[in-house]
Amino acid sequence: MTSDVQDPTPYRCTPRFGAADHLDETVGFADLEAVFADVPDTLTGYHSEHTHNLVRAGFALAALRAYAQCTGAYDQSSTGTALSDLCGDLGHLCDVLGLDWDQLVEAGRYHYDHEIRHCD
Repeated sequence: MTSDVQDPTPYRCTPRFGAADHLDETVGFADLEAVFADVPDTLTGYHSEHTHNLVRAGFALAALRAYAQCTGAYDQSSTGTALSDLCGDLGHLCDVLGLDWDQLVEAGRYHYDHEIRHCD
């Protein structure tokens, strides 16, 4: 018989850093680069949902890295600050494209929830 109790920490990849209380307390990019050094660049050939979600996190890191390098935040900001700034700028991009930011965020939350709670 299986339990109906939900895991209170539904992470499908083990957190590599402690939770930060403030955006500026998060780790820097050099720390992230070290953690992701051995993460595959593609989902092809991997069958573990744990690996899939770590690879997906790597996809997001690639986008964040490019953004932070473009804005100068890579060497000057925490990853939390860069993530926050990127989210805001994605909202501006949605405005330019005529897309509903809230609707896209909700769709992203749905995909994230599905990926951490269900096997691929």
